Amino acid sequence: MKAAHFSIMAPNRMGLYGTVKDLIKGERFHGVNAEIVDCGFDGTPECRMLEDGWLKTVTMESIMNADIVVRHSAVPQSVTNKIPHLLALHGRPINTFLLTFQDRKNPLIETIYEIGESKNFKGFLCFWRKNARVWESMLPGMPVYQVPAPCDLERYTPEGKTHTFTGEYDFRVLIADMWREDSCPVTAILKAVETSASLFASMGVRLQVNALGTPKRARELLEIIRTKSKTNCIGQIYPMVENPEVLYRAADAVITLHGLATRVVRESLACGTPVISMDPAPEYQAYTPAYHEGIPDLTGVITRIMMKTKEERKQESRRYAEVTFDPNRAGAVMKSIFERVLG
Repeated sequence: MKAAHFSIMAPNRMGLYGTVKDLIKGERFHGVNAEIVDCGFDGTPECRMLEDGWLKTVTMESIMNADIVVRHSAVPQSVTNKIPHLLALHGRPINTFLLTFQDRKNPLIETIYEIGESKNFKGFLCFWRKNARVWESMLPGMPVYQVPAPCDLERYTPEGKTHTFTGEYDFRVLIADMWREDSCPVTAILKAVETSASLFASMGVRLQVNALGTPKRARELLEIIRTKSKTNCIGQIYPMVENPEVLYRAADAVITLHGLATRVVRESLACGTPVISMDPAPEYQAYTPAYHEGIPDLTGVITRIMMKTKEERKQESRRYAEVTFDPNRAGAVMKSIFERVLG
């Protein structure tokens, strides 16, 4: 069986591409001849020839005999007119709606419906249970297949180069969520800053709050807060980096707003770093704070984490990642979907 994934190849710059690479690895493990084609954002027939380690893009001509196409980015109509295709829904439904609402030149919602009604279309792919339920309600009569979200377990490991955070602190948290239309990580950052005072007062624990993937203007504002406020718990504020694993390994915990196993969640757990989810019902193994009158108690949840040794936390997180985010597991599901839609 031959599968062609159409995606932008953007190592360390686009989480979507990382997921595509992990899927291809898993599919190849199960005997699928899986390839990647990069036609850019506009689906031009002239593909970009690129290389990322073991993975290389291929030409359009080389995949015209593929059994199935998986759309992660634009695909020329000449391909989908000939070959059965699936569309991967990487985005959250609310964020997809907001992107469409805010930019009429980016009609994502309309495009999803158009693809669903196009020739040779076989169904949608979704990587998270909660999102799949919403998409199913929005796309009546159109199959939505759920695929377990994978992670590169060879790159994201507890062993390897580790960052050294500055300052003398007892517990260091990292907030690394992407800044998107429907999600603002400053919520988690400021809640962690607020927690630092109560954690020191109740336990004498010095908490450091670090952030990763922070846009330029947000870094400027957080720097003002750091210098003008009474707290000294705000540590290092980073933009996007090429090697986030060194920061995941250095942190005692990663805090996320999300109940979905985003790339940040998967990579952190694979690196052996426990995740604190501010979603009360996450879909993955996480420490969740108790809520009092709608306010999360991060002091209590950090206290629970500190009751375990760092080695215990590392092993617990890594074991879960190895079982849940194995690319070979995702590859097996992808192969079964291909077989199902192709009959």
